[in-house]
Amino acid sequence: MRRSVLLIALAFTVLGCQRTKPGTGSTVNLIIDTDIQFDVDDVGALAVAHALADRGEANLLGIMVETSDAFNPRAVDVINTYYGRPDLPIGQSGTDPLEPSEQQAYQRLLAERFPNDVGSGKGVPNAVNLYRQLLAAQPDQSVVIASIGFLNVLSALLDSPPDAVSVLSGFELASRKVRLLAVMGGQYPAGRDDFNFWSDRPAASRVINDWPGRVMFSGLGEAVRTGPRLSRATPVLNPVRLAYENYNGVDAQGVSKSRSSWDQVVVLAAVRGLTPYFREAGTGSSNAYDPDTGINSFVGNTDKEHSYLIQAVTNEQLATILEDLMVQPPGTRGASSGSKPR
Repeated sequence: MRRSVLLIALAFTVLGCQRTKPGTGSTVNLIIDTDIQFDVDDVGALAVAHALADRGEANLLGIMVETSDAFNPRAVDVINTYYGRPDLPIGQSGTDPLEPSEQQAYQRLLAERFPNDVGSGKGVPNAVNLYRQLLAAQPDQSVVIASIGFLNVLSALLDSPPDAVSVLSGFELASRKVRLLAVMGGQYPAGRDDFNFWSDRPAASRVINDWPGRVMFSGLGEAVRTGPRLSRATPVLNPVRLAYENYNGVDAQGVSKSRSSWDQVVVLAAVRGLTPYFREAGTGSSNAYDPDTGINSFVGNTDKEHSYLIQAVTNEQLATILEDLMVQPPGTRGASSGSKPR
């Protein structure tokens, strides 16, 4: 009986991956959009994305940084370099939804301790320009975007006009090239003043209400705690481990304390799909956001392709799956796909 259950779960895993993959073989063309400045789960999400790319499940096209601090893209480049992708394109916003004083210490720590060649933030391409270049170069309906921070860059992309890169507007590029936008933010089926939305309410309203295609929202991850295994199972010179230890602090044994995994959840769902980790709700209705009140809610029946995630495994099972990927050594190919729920 147990073996049969596992075989069924494995079959649904394959079907779930097909549910969200953009139709370019077995690999998801993935762009990460991150506010790495404010929490450490963004670092964990980058580790998950690189691990999935090493396994051949994702093709990382680029990473967008939604804040203007010069240490942030350098920290991203440190992680990319550690995972063997030093030339992965990085774009950066020129504005900040929140005050730069919100900066966490680990970004500077990574930038100054580990190899990276980004240098000053002034040399980093504008995120909207990079988005336009990356999207224009991809086949139609072939890109998945995992938004794990603010929505300021995506809002600016929608408002971008045609240029030398493409005769299409940003809205048209998003409609034509993006198969799925997976968004970390909001409370479901309804909630108020989620951090990622509240920090730039006009941008949140623009993207949530106007994005021209399928959007999958997630408010999951608070009770999915990860991080300690980085201290136990990865090298001292792993920048992801160092970021977690710096942000969370360590216990008496020098092991990182745990942190919620909001962003890792979105990356996992964006690449692997739903089953057996999640279920999808809200289809046939849409997520509406009111920038005046900060309230988001799934309402009515519309022609929008909106949904939100419901967790289908325990917090402990999902944490194990995510940490398996977070501690996976760089360059690991053909590895186990991570622990499956039993």
